[in-house]
Formats: sequence, structure tokens, C-alpha cells
Amino acid sequence: MRYIQQLPRLAVLIVVFAIAIAGGVLWRSWRSKPATLELKFLTKPPAESVVRLCFANQLEIDIESPKYWSTFESRSMERLFAMIDCGGRESIIINDIPEGEYILYAMADASTNEERILATGHVQLHSGMRVSVPMKLREAPKVLSGDPVKLAGTLQLPRAWAKSNVRLKIARVRGDYLNIQDDEKEIALREMPSRGDNIYLWNADGVIPYKYKLQIEPLGICEVVDVPPAGLTNVELRVPEPVDVSIRIVDKAGVDAADVDLIWWSRCPEGESSAQAESASRNPKSGLFTFRAPEGSLTLQSTGYPYKFTRTTVSLTPNAFRTTITLERACGVRALAPGQPEMINSRLPLFAKSVGHSGRQSGIWTANGKCGVNVTLPGKYLVGVFKIKGYKPIESQIVEIPAETIVDVNFELVREK
Repeated sequence: MRYIQQLPRLAVLIVVFAIAIAGGVLWRSWRSKPATLELKFLTKPPAESVVRLCFANQLEIDIESPKYWSTFESRSMERLFAMIDCGGRESIIINDIPEGEYILYAMADASTNEERILATGHVQLHSGMRVSVPMKLREAPKVLSGDPVKLAGTLQLPRAWAKSNVRLKIARVRGDYLNIQDDEKEIALREMPSRGDNIYLWNADGVIPYKYKLQIEPLGICEVVDVPPAGLTNVELRVPEPVDVSIRIVDKAGVDAADVDLIWWSRCPEGESSAQAESASRNPKSGLFTFRAPEGSLTLQSTGYPYKFTRTTVSLTPNAFRTTITLERACGVRALAPGQPEMINSRLPLFAKSVGHSGRQSGIWTANGKCGVNVTLPGKYLVGVFKIKGYKPIESQIVEIPAETIVDVNFELVREK
């Protein structure tokens, strides 16, 4: 100690500086040490399966692109760091991974088709650490095969629907099978030979035996048929007579929900909710939603800022039908980017993640030139905007969302130089 005290002041500074440099080198060396990730599959992966390790914190969305609504998961799959062949192994180890946040995708094969995802995971890796992630895989979709067969039948269409641009859409039901090329076909009414008595003949050659949805558009009708290996040529589709429908949309106070400008309606079998829904707009004079729909059971769907999604089934009476639907107010956030044009404000890639409770994001919407997200429960949420192409990263915010309230959250957008 005495010896150090006797050194000239310059020498002391040199020693301290050298120690600082050495410490910095050691610190940087430790910080730059890569991480190791071990994946343990709780179910054995298929022989052709792969794991895609993708950067989550490099997600960037081009809000000026027509595809700006792409989801976080599907867009982050493009940020590939590594793709590893599983080869049927029950565990794999990935070395030399830089520090960062990652999304894991266990895929049935090397494609990027989202329907080939068997499991997903999320991991935050720090320098030098080793992390083990368990992944439970769902059963891999199979490729549907078989000799093409004939699917055909008749369509009975009342004369009152003749000018409704009717068409029949035939689509394979999504299930345990996946084909790269879908079997979707569309037959317009003008392409169907008439047999008289308002009966038309339709024919869809070349379908693979399986389940198919037969959607009659724009009438919201959907039926599901099983096509056997021998084909199916006697399908009878009947469209009921039209009914004039009037729907009033109100809030709990009985006041017209003026912010709702569209509702959707369809007819589909029990448990088959994927029929093509038709839309109806508000009559500006009466304030009612008016449209014509086939007589019988009808499913009505309504949503819109600042209300929860509502789905209800009604039975249409002949000739005319009128009812009122009451909407509940939703809770969520609306994003505001002061000083930005409407195109930017209506396309902010917003997200909300619960903090300390089980609530979750339940829907994205746009209204009056702004966009927002609804959440399932009131409480605290981390609200943010994914990286926008051409703009600096935007800091997320912790927001308290009360029940039945849409909270406005301001985000400052700054262009990158």
C-alpha cells in the first residue's frame, strides 16, 4: 500500500486505467458468450419434422403494405435464426445462440405453412446460459390422397332469388389432412343447366373423397357432405323462400349503437361455424340493419368499437322478421398516434399482454380512423406496438383497463434517419 502511495499520480492513473480495460474485456467476453438451448419433445416428432428458431425481437411490420395485419407469429417465422432437422429424435441441442428473445416452431416438415405447426414456444436467452424447453407436439396433419371422383347434384332455388348473383362454392373441410393445393371450386348459377321448376344441375368433377362444404352465396347457406370413394352424385340443395329481415342494434341503455355499421349473418349446420357470412349495413334513414335471408334458422354476429363480439341464433318467420340485439361494452385500448395521418392511425400493429392475471387480447378492430384491441378481463396490461418499418422502436406502456372501458393510449412515432 505504501509502495502504491509513493507512485507518481500518473502511474496510479495508468494502473487504474489498465484494470478498467481488463475488466471491460472480461465483461465483454462473458457477455458475448453464446447461449445453449435444449428442446425436449414430450411426444416423438415425425421423421421429417424440423424446428425453426426465430428472432422475436426483430419483428418489423410494413403498415403501408396490403398485408399489414399479419400476425406476430406468422411474421416472426420469417425472422429465421436457425432451422434444425429433428429426425425423429426426442431431444435436440442448439449451441452458439446469441442473446435475445426467440419464438420456437416445431413443424411437421420444412414448409412455412402455419397448418404444419405442431407446437410453439417462447424463450428469452441470456449470454452463457443453458435453457431446456419442453414441447408437446400435436399429431401431424396428413396429406389427403385418393383418385378424383365426381360430386354433383341439384339446386332448388325459388324464383325470388333469381337476381341475387347466386353461386355455389365447394371447399374441402379443414381437418386432420392438409394438401398444398386446395380443392375449392365455384359454380355460378348461369353455369348450371336448368331442369325446370326452379331446379338447376351442378357438377364438380375431380374431388378427392373427403368432407366438403357446399356454400350457397350470397345466401349464407352451408351444408357439409361426405364424399365416398365411389363419388356422390345425388346431393339435393334447397334454398328456402326469402324473408325481409330488420335488426336493431342497441346498448344496455336501449340506445342505438351508432358506432356499429355492419353485422354478419349466415345459416350453417350445428358445429360448422366456418360458413361464409354475409354482411348487412345500417339503413341511414331507419337506423335498422335490413337485408333478405332464407327462411329458417339464422346466425347473427355483431361487433364494433366499443362493444363485445355478440353471436346469436334466431328463427326467421315467413315474409318478414324483426328483432333487437343488445350489445355489451367491451374493455380494451385504442391507439392514438398524434400528428400522423389516418392511414397510420388505423394500421398501428397493436398488442396487449396481461400483467399478473389471466386476461388476454381478444380482438383487433378499426373505427373512425383509429385502431384498438379488446381484452377479455379488466386489469393491467402491457400495451405496445410492434416495430414499424421506417420508424424507431416504440416503448410499450403499462395500462390499467377498467371494465366496460376503452382506454386511449398515445404512441409517438419517430421516423428513422
